Amino acid sequence: MIAILMAFTVFVWDNDMGKVIYDGYLHKFVGFEYSVSRALKANDCKVDIGTKLPDISILKGYDALFIVNGTRKQDLMDQKEIDIIKEFLQIGGKSIYIEGNNVVEFFGSKFPEMLTLLGVKLSEPTMDGLITEVIGAEKSFLEGEKYSYSSEDYLSNDVDVVVPGAENASACLFTGTNQKAYWSTAVGYAYGALKATPYTTLTSSVVFGGIYSFNLTDSEKERAHLMKKYIDFLTHMDNKGYEDSNSENTEEYGTLFVSGIRQIPMGVLYSLDGKICKNPTSGIYFLKNGKRILKVVFIR
Repeated sequence: MIAILMAFTVFVWDNDMGKVIYDGYLHKFVGFEYSVSRALKANDCKVDIGTKLPDISILKGYDALFIVNGTRKQDLMDQKEIDIIKEFLQIGGKSIYIEGNNVVEFFGSKFPEMLTLLGVKLSEPTMDGLITEVIGAEKSFLEGEKYSYSSEDYLSNDVDVVVPGAENASACLFTGTNQKAYWSTAVGYAYGALKATPYTTLTSSVVFGGIYSFNLTDSEKERAHLMKKYIDFLTHMDNKGYEDSNSENTEEYGTLFVSGIRQIPMGVLYSLDGKICKNPTSGIYFLKNGKRILKVVFIR
């Protein structure tokens, strides 16, 4: 359950450098960012799109950063952009979704510290065969999800095989190809909720615009449904990573945005360092009410 009193704000960094993808549902070529932003808006998110990554003074005003790299292989980002991404996550309470066929391989060769930050690592530089379907991993937040994938060769050529690279990371998407049953292609990572700067990331080597329902006419609806799953994960800061000794008793976890203490439901409020807080003024806290845990974010 997520109680949001204001829109989830997302900056979509259109970093595909003008590359396009053929959308079989819309029957036209679109940018790789198009389906991503469209699905976000279908979930009532406030979305801004740009081809340049904003300075941190602007970016920090967003809840999440979505980075869309398409099929690019080299020079995806420079040091200045990497530093902005790091600073964004270090604010705490932020989320990043990043997709691209070769973004993990790029980070591994140019900016290996990003792999640690995202909780991911490269298993194999490329998978064999043509991707035919995308499947949610068992015991992940995408368990039970199953989709068709674009038959365009350029979306299956040289796609990274990615696996969890941290304790609180887990595989969430697998792809089936005509050569092998399953390849891991997406990893979700939750950097512990009681750390000073908690955050969540979702890294995918398959592109969102290549995903379809098996009944093509339902693709718009199914993409919106899948994006809702992504948003739910990105706004749930624990996701198998809540660092609390009583975490096994936790039934649900969500995010509550409030502008004053009167809006907080009954329960015990804790600061990030685990201390009880009776008079919060701003920032991020955690509310315990029986078995239920909520992340509480004060806004102005």
